[in-house]
Amino acid sequence: MSELTTNKSNRYLEQAAILLLCLGEEAAATVMQKLSREEVVRLSENMARLSGVKTSMARKVINNFFDEFREQSGINGASRSMLQGILNKA
Repeated sequence: MSELTTNKSNRYLEQAAILLLCLGEEAAATVMQKLSREEVVRLSENMARLSGVKTSMARKVINNFFDEFREQSGINGASRSMLQGILNKA
């Protein structure tokens, strides 16, 4: 794997770790149940390494998630608001 691919992969793993931590324990556990053992290990390692994540960074990760989700699924803005509300309650 090239360094560029590795760095991009690591960045995505870090963003996933931040997103799961933002979801809270129960919701994150539900998501992780859908992952392979290797994916759970890699994400858990990234979650354990995180420190000093600022609120602005967490917001950026959440916004990136919604942008990607909207692009991939065709979900419109109203549904995005609903999903943000769900995440806020999680």
